[in-house]
Amino acid sequence: MAFLSDKNDSLIYLSSLHTIGRIPRSVDTLIESPEVSRYHAAIEWNDGRWHLRDLSLNGTWLNHIRVNKDQPYPLKKGDQLQFGHPQNEIFLVKDVQPPMDALFPESIIHKAESHVIFLHSYHLLPSEQSPEIAIFKKQGLWYIDELHSSHHSSRELQNKEFVILNGQQWQLRLATGDAPTVELDYSPCSLDELSLTFYLSQDEESTKLLIDCHSEQHNLRSLSHHYMTLNLARIRAQDALNGIDLSEQGWVYTEQLANILGLDENHLNIQIHRARKQFYDTFGSSQDPADFIQRRPGKIRLGCTSFKIYKGSTLECALDALSNQMNVKHG
Repeated sequence: MAFLSDKNDSLIYLSSLHTIGRIPRSVDTLIESPEVSRYHAAIEWNDGRWHLRDLSLNGTWLNHIRVNKDQPYPLKKGDQLQFGHPQNEIFLVKDVQPPMDALFPESIIHKAESHVIFLHSYHLLPSEQSPEIAIFKKQGLWYIDELHSSHHSSRELQNKEFVILNGQQWQLRLATGDAPTVELDYSPCSLDELSLTFYLSQDEESTKLLIDCHSEQHNLRSLSHHYMTLNLARIRAQDALNGIDLSEQGWVYTEQLANILGLDENHLNIQIHRARKQFYDTFGSSQDPADFIQRRPGKIRLGCTSFKIYKGSTLECALDALSNQMNVKHG
């Protein structure tokens, strides 16, 4: 991500359309000098490069040369910028990498690198150990789920919208430029082609999960949230045994699942997002994590239809719903 530095060597990260001027809360970089216009200049990402555009009354200087108003000037690392007067503070172009989606803390004007959260996948924030929110990308859009809310529903985030994190407001800034499409040298699996294998300890204290996709196996290790996923598999298998239609198999009330697991609903919500995040980290954008653990108002289910559960060394149940193959044992 590109950034400027000011006279104090503080970093100013550039959003894809970055405005500079004198109106608090309306521009991305505030300069409180009377000769600086309310909307003085813009730095924007276009055609694979950063460009400077002057919008002001008193002018903008690039490497000590005044630029023509409303004309784009490409920027490179090391360029020097001044706004309003040729003797005003110099802003140095420190980096010209493409823009990235990120969260910026509202209260920090000079943004040090450690204060910016770059968004690239599926995030549990402020940490995976004590998350308050989940932010994840779906079909090119960012969504948020406030984990301690009673609603437990996701909503779309808009560019420059604020979210509360650690008692502080953070603003989402989106990069509008698209990276070139990477040609895959394999065909990604669909959800129906995934096969899950759970290994549950005899005392049900440890659950390991393996996922097979084509000829490749992914070891998702032994983690606490796999026990939730395993119980969703058990419910789906029981519904298949009872002859429930495939489209309705596996749905369970969230409150009921929380009681089965001995969790409150907020903790269950965190477990859901931990499972989804690990799924995203494993398969990337080729799979939608919201399809892995599916939700509808008040209910939840496992999206995968092929799985086996081993308790100790014994096969407890196996299901391949699309092939109508089922092996369910009751112990």
